[in-house]
Amino acid sequence: MNIADMVSRQAELRPQAEAIVEGERKLTYRELDRLVAKAAAAIAGLGFGEGDRIGLCLKERAEFLVLFLAVAKAGAVSIPMDWRSGPHARAQLAAGLGAGFVVREPDMPDIAGVPCLAIDGLLPDAKAADAPQMQSAPGGSRPQAILSSSGTTGSPKGMVLTHDQWIARLNARTGITLMPPNVRFFSAGALVFSSNLSSCLQTLYAGKTLILYPPLFRPQELVAAINRYSPDTTFLVPTLARRLLELAPADGMLLPHLTNLIIGGAALHAAEKREIARRISLNVYDRFGSAGVGTISCLYPWETDEHARSVGRVLPGLTVEIVDAEDRPVAVGKIGRLRCRGPSVISSWAGPVGEDDPEFLRDGWYYTSDLAAFDAEGYLYIEGRASDVINRGGAIIYAAEIEGVLLDHPAVREAAALGCPGGDLGEEIAAFVVLQMPIDTARLIGHCRDRLAPHKVPRRIITCDGLPKTASGKIRKLDLAASLRTN
Repeated sequence: MNIADMVSRQAELRPQAEAIVEGERKLTYRELDRLVAKAAAAIAGLGFGEGDRIGLCLKERAEFLVLFLAVAKAGAVSIPMDWRSGPHARAQLAAGLGAGFVVREPDMPDIAGVPCLAIDGLLPDAKAADAPQMQSAPGGSRPQAILSSSGTTGSPKGMVLTHDQWIARLNARTGITLMPPNVRFFSAGALVFSSNLSSCLQTLYAGKTLILYPPLFRPQELVAAINRYSPDTTFLVPTLARRLLELAPADGMLLPHLTNLIIGGAALHAAEKREIARRISLNVYDRFGSAGVGTISCLYPWETDEHARSVGRVLPGLTVEIVDAEDRPVAVGKIGRLRCRGPSVISSWAGPVGEDDPEFLRDGWYYTSDLAAFDAEGYLYIEGRASDVINRGGAIIYAAEIEGVLLDHPAVREAAALGCPGGDLGEEIAAFVVLQMPIDTARLIGHCRDRLAPHKVPRRIITCDGLPKTASGKIRKLDLAASLRTN
């Protein structure tokens, strides 16, 4: 099956149902299907077809999804590109992943070294009544998209995703939330971020209504927009959820009418999950996943009180193991490397991946960069990333533990701990914090001494206005480490 066929199917079943709402603009499933067919014909007319790689450097609007599905329908391969990145980063990504052509925004310059066309040149007329009849190219095990990893551990890598792997991901997600037939999903995130893109595709796959809202906004604007559009479900990265907590009342809910609040893309600490469920929305789903796998596990609302520190249990159809350095499964409660196998897992890369890369494929297993453990009930606990391990005089320290202690202090909004060269023990511990009220860093170090073993206490705490992050909200610790070397 070609994933573009999912829209054609909904156009047959529910032609007048709203597919995409974008401000005052509304597209029915019939109109969306016709736009996809028209764009696919335009792509084929330019000479692009099976296996050709096409970059999509577009903002969060309906045209992004139209082109993403049209490229699939034409048999080509989409490369979602972050329009916020600079010219050099865009050129490097396009060249590194082999884009033969890039569709860009009208007000954006061409990308050096790659043929480009503005989206209005490809789809000059939004009226779709004259859409051509066009059969979808074969799908199945053929490549459909090249997704980029989050880039927290270096330059983003290209992950080749087939039509079948997409469909497996969408099927796995469908059972996470109990969605009523008239569900309206509110997309407030970057479409280049694989988890949010998957949520949007899942909405269309299920024949529901997708509300697109530009992701560059203030938290107050997001609350107003959710109240205005009245969606049933939305997805937020933890960074944004924390900002909403600042607006939430001490008693009562900030978004009481939201049926499902899905959070993912980065770590949430146990206390934060409980606070979000108490003050923002009652039904909070903590979803853990990876661009190379899709959704791995989910912690459901009724599990939060008892298992808040975990990310839930593994979704059906996916095999997950925690292994040691020799690939031997570790005992329950022991920390090791997380690896996954199943129909949603990528099977190839676009471009070379080094032997020392934190994410890799081996013998059918995808190794994420996460360190994790299972408890006796099958709940999964993420203890950090392989690159986050601090080795201090032979003692293994997990940055997540230090960050959790710092976040327990009422003055700290965000925290990131990392190792830095120095001292007799090889590595010292430094921590960066974003404060929500003034406090001397010596008091924060004292707070850590009261709650951590002596060798885990940060020697240095640096305050900053904000932490560098990826589009998915993950902290870029490489940037923080670089700033330590220059100071």
